[in-house]
Parts: sequence; C-alpha cells; structure tokens
Amino acid sequence: MTTTSIVEHPAEIIDIYLRVCADEDRFVAQSVAAFDTVGLNGPVLDCAVGTGFGTLRLLEAGYPLVCSDGSVDMLRRFRLNCAEAGLSHDAVHARWEDLGRVFPAVFDMVMCRGNSLAYADTWDNDVPLEHDLDRLATHVAGMAGALRPGGALLVDLPATRPGAASTRLLEHRGSTTVGEPVTVVEQIHTDPTTRLRRWNVTMTVGTHTCQFSRSSYLIDLDTLRTVLRLCGFAAICTLPDLSPRDHYSTVVAIKERTRPNHPRHRTPVLTSASSLTTDR
Repeated sequence: MTTTSIVEHPAEIIDIYLRVCADEDRFVAQSVAAFDTVGLNGPVLDCAVGTGFGTLRLLEAGYPLVCSDGSVDMLRRFRLNCAEAGLSHDAVHARWEDLGRVFPAVFDMVMCRGNSLAYADTWDNDVPLEHDLDRLATHVAGMAGALRPGGALLVDLPATRPGAASTRLLEHRGSTTVGEPVTVVEQIHTDPTTRLRRWNVTMTVGTHTCQFSRSSYLIDLDTLRTVLRLCGFAAICTLPDLSPRDHYSTVVAIKERTRPNHPRHRTPVLTSASSLTTDR
C-alpha cells in the first residue's frame, strides 16, 4: 500500500532527489574545469551548498572550499552528510546579500549552483512571489562583494524558451543508496509574462510518495548577463555542456578589478520591461 505525504521543506528528501535527477560526476568535473580555467590561488565559496551534493566530493579531493547557505534546514542536512563522509567541515549560515559583509573580498571564486539563484528569497518558505530583479541584483551584489577583484562567479540556471506560458514534465527513475526504487516526476510551469516559474515534484521511494512545490524567478541568460554587469562583472561566458542536468546552462563571470560604485551601496534599477529579453 502506497502512502503519500506533503513535504514542507525539501531538505528532508533532497539527497534522494539529486541522486536520481542530477549527475554528480558532471557537477564535480565542471567545477574542477572552472577552477582550472580561472586559475585558483585562494579559497572558493560555495554559497548555495545545500546538503552538499557534489561539494562533498570536492572537499574530499582537497579543494579549499568554504561553504554557506541561507537555509538552516539545508545546513543541518549538510552537517549530517559531512559527518557520515568523515569530514569535519562546517558551514556558515549566511544570506547572499550579506556575503560581502561576512567575507569582504576574500574568495577567488563563488559558486552558486543547482539553479539556486532563481530561489532567492523563496526557498525556505513557499510564499506568493512577484518577479523582482532589484532583489535579485542585491543578492548577486553580495556575491560580488565576497570576491577579490578579478575573481569569478560560477552560476547555473535552466535554459528557457521564448513564447507563451508552458508546462514541462520530466520523469526520472533510479534507486536509493540501499537499493529502494525511486521514481521522480517533475512538473515545471514557466510564465514569461510574470517572469515566474513553478516547480512541483512527486517522488515515490519504495511504497511511500512525497510531494513538494516551490515558486521561483524565471531567469534567462540575457537577464542574468544584465544583472551580472550591473553588479560589476565584466567577462561573462557560458561553459561547455557539462552541467549536472541536461537542461541547465552554466555561466562564469569575472569581477572587474575596479568598481567605484558597487550596487551594494545603491539601489539597482532593473524594472523596465524593455531591458528584459529571452535567451534564444
């Protein structure tokens, strides 16, 4: 008999979801390739470490990572996973907009992976959302503040398609670490008019089915580039297709070496609809 429950916070089951739906080997390989491309001379911040997917592997390999997240629930699971892996690494509870204050110009690279940026202000609480690029820019400015001049931001996001609102269904099958069968069905609704995205997940593990949903910003590559430039990033490029999910794009942006008017100290203005275009 199958039982069903609603999960209030995905941290409870996200490890199983990621094991089935994402490619950890590709996450690690693409991260290492980005490290090599940038030429690390100092530490890296994973500012959306979540439960440690992929990042634990990088820590085990000896990369100089500092980890943070804005979600207490995710960090609790990360610490458990670290303990199970025999790692003593801890993580810092910090929101993205505060990173420049907590870590002023410390890092050679900041990582924000797993489409985390789209969930700015929404992950811990699934509340009604309005698209707010000024808020998004404030968070990216915090990441920029944690980078030394010339440092790099590594961020990924799902590819978007121009046109009307649409719904995409994705189904994945796999197993837990102890061999229980897992089926994941994702329903992803995107609305270019409101610039919002709705993610509904139904996951069956053995005989138990759980469900969770989250709203997020709908961010395309052109919009991301606009925000990055506003926040002091110059060279912006898309990495080769090694993202941990097939429908993701991964971007590396280099922070300018001089930035006299950092958006951390002023209010970004990105509300004009004419400045928003859809990546093609």
